[in-house]
Amino acid sequence: MTKQLRYITSAFLTLLLVHSCQEEIALDESNQISFTTSVQDQTSISRATIFENQNDILDDAADGKGGGNLTMHAYVSNTGAERFVSRAWYFNNNGWRFFDDISNKFYNHYWPNYSMDFFAYMPWHGSGKQNMITVGTHTPSIDENPGGLNITCNIPEQINLEDTEGQETIIAYTPNKHKETVNLYFVHPFAAVSFELKQAHRNLTINRIRFNNVYLTGTTTLNATTDNNTKISWTVPDDTRPSTFTIQVGKTIPTDINFGAKIGGPYLVMPQSFGKGTILSNDDITITINYTWDDDGNNIFEADDTKDLVSSITVKGVDKWESGKKYNYVLDLGDNKEEILFKVEVEPWQVTGGNNNIFDVE
Repeated sequence: MTKQLRYITSAFLTLLLVHSCQEEIALDESNQISFTTSVQDQTSISRATIFENQNDILDDAADGKGGGNLTMHAYVSNTGAERFVSRAWYFNNNGWRFFDDISNKFYNHYWPNYSMDFFAYMPWHGSGKQNMITVGTHTPSIDENPGGLNITCNIPEQINLEDTEGQETIIAYTPNKHKETVNLYFVHPFAAVSFELKQAHRNLTINRIRFNNVYLTGTTTLNATTDNNTKISWTVPDDTRPSTFTIQVGKTIPTDINFGAKIGGPYLVMPQSFGKGTILSNDDITITINYTWDDDGNNIFEADDTKDLVSSITVKGVDKWESGKKYNYVLDLGDNKEEILFKVEVEPWQVTGGNNNIFDVE
């Protein structure tokens, strides 16, 4: 079923100058940098990993999904130097304000006499929550070199079924702006996978699900304004080897999971291609289901009752994970005990229509 999106607009965020600098112009309110926020609405997804709706992006509660705060970086366009890094806080439903942790005060920023490049992400860097990106170097555009901001992706090797400690990191970038509206548009830099059970043997316990030969870290360079058509592609360093991504399940059928029910997800994965010889993979990505089942029905669990089912995940033309798409693996663990049977349902993380502006900076 098509998921509907709604877009949220919050109040303007006014930003106070942090550093004294000769290039700063007079503190004229009309020259303040300000922005508004919006986010995609995925109301049918309930895990902690995904920003879903207005409450998620505005709620700064400790048990929330990392919303209510964001980190913004501003860079000098023609030198690449960092101008400021600021935390913004959605304070008491009164709109976004930049906030200084040390002085415990709100403040504003004003436009300098040169162009700037802007980058923002959520959850903010001091949240204590899992962030899956690291901000790297920023270089200016010179001649044929477009420059841009380098960021690194870091996916954990193992998570539990609920993944309650982590959430998606969303990012936005726009370069070369000066005293004009800056539309910072958050995009999904990752793909998301989830699992659904078609059928399985009664009293079969799924211990864990593992993707083999996957890359969990890579780099990308942002050098153009993010928008509805942005696809984040990741490059793996030459000395990086494939790894495994394990989801601990520990659920029994039908006591904990019934037919047609979600097993878990969504879980964030780094976009990449499958199959030996592809750009990001030396070997085909496979999925392993580790399960325990008393197949002879004697109610005595023996060592050989715990097994691994392994299968390639390249099926029906789905030979890669793309940023901004969700992949639901529907598993059939029924009569055939030696093979995983499954289909893959693919849907975009966002649909056309409306706008997805996260910030307007003026």
